[in-house]
Amino acid sequence: MDVEVVSFLFTRQYNGGEERCYLVRPLDDKTPQLGYDPEFTADEQTLTEVKWFPIVVMKEDLHVSRVIEAMKIAL
Repeated sequence: MDVEVVSFLFTRQYNGGEERCYLVRPLDDKTPQLGYDPEFTADEQTLTEVKWFPIVVMKEDLHVSRVIEAMKIAL
């Protein structure tokens, strides 16, 4: 899936380092596919599927709540 960065949303420090979040726009009609963590073997992968949820259902999630705040979304 190819994307274009629309805007930077936020940076967050955590004990593993730093994460940065960006708003992106898809540049094609490809369906998102599950990737993999190259530092883990096939048996150690933690993600198992790609799934969409309505944002209101996920509003309490740590990352989703930060996106909602950064984008000033009223729910």
